[in-house]
Amino acid sequence: MTTGSIAFALPLAGILGLVIALAAFLVMRLIARKKWGDAATLDYPQTQAHAELLENSGRPAGQDNSEIILKISRMAALALIAIALARPQKVTIEEIEPVLGVDIMLTLDTSASMQALDFQPFNRLQAAKKIATEFIDKRKGDRVGIVIFGGTGLLSCPPTLDHHAVKEFMEQVEIGMTQTEGTAIGSGLMTALAHLKKVPSLSKVVVLLTDGRSNAGSVDPVTAAKTAQALGVKVYTIGAGKRGGSIYPVQDPIFGLRYIHRPEEEIDEDALTKIATATGGRYYRATDLGELKAIFEEIDRLEKTEIQPPRRVQFEELYPPLLLAALFFLGTEIFLRATLLFRIP
Repeated sequence: MTTGSIAFALPLAGILGLVIALAAFLVMRLIARKKWGDAATLDYPQTQAHAELLENSGRPAGQDNSEIILKISRMAALALIAIALARPQKVTIEEIEPVLGVDIMLTLDTSASMQALDFQPFNRLQAAKKIATEFIDKRKGDRVGIVIFGGTGLLSCPPTLDHHAVKEFMEQVEIGMTQTEGTAIGSGLMTALAHLKKVPSLSKVVVLLTDGRSNAGSVDPVTAAKTAQALGVKVYTIGAGKRGGSIYPVQDPIFGLRYIHRPEEEIDEDALTKIATATGGRYYRATDLGELKAIFEEIDRLEKTEIQPPRRVQFEELYPPLLLAALFFLGTEIFLRATLLFRIP
């Protein structure tokens, strides 16, 4: 947003100039009166008709409207010079939108169990992608990246301000993309930390979503949490899954696609809570689409750190046109007095 106003860089100079100009004007009038007194003057050019007109109007010759115009011209010139001395400026202020200096890594579980259909009308991964994409749209000014993990961690998109690109990468995330079996929570978190460490920012956050417990990878979740704590990275963990079991799609070689109910696969809520607590984050449990949406909305509110950069201010000097106008008025007076209104005492 841009706003404009008029300001004076040297207001005292303008006031002083106006006082001096008025004083000079009064002194000149006193000197003129003392010098000429009531002496008659001969106006040139002066016609008999002009003199008769002035006599009929009750004013002495030489005191017609032209003299008033000259005085107004002089006063206008002096006023313009005084204003110009104050250096009027047009001040344009460009209000820069606050920048949110947060780097966020969305770290998503893509193991086979994320196919569970307990986030109707989506499976767990589809629901996570949908809500995460809405979250990305709200994070204007933040760098956002994506890490996926199954049996190992894998960078999908590095932290970037190009949210359109991030959403395109998010759309491509699918079950089994790491081509490894298992759930490596520690490896997924370490992958996110490795890429957050490369970019300077005010705040760094990992949002980690999983539906199971760590059973793969070379780094255990506790070690990864300690690393996040040392790096000053806050981790929000989300356990995704309906309590009491879920419906899973199964591709049967004989009967084709079938849907079966499986008992609840226990989410390691204890480990996820420890990760979040150690790093200053929070653990959430999402059992349906509405809860997942509410969780991301809360994280969005919690992680808004505004940095207000200096405003961009531009100054445009306005005194040159005023000086030109003053010179015009003075020049006009001098020209008229030297020609059309020339007087011989």
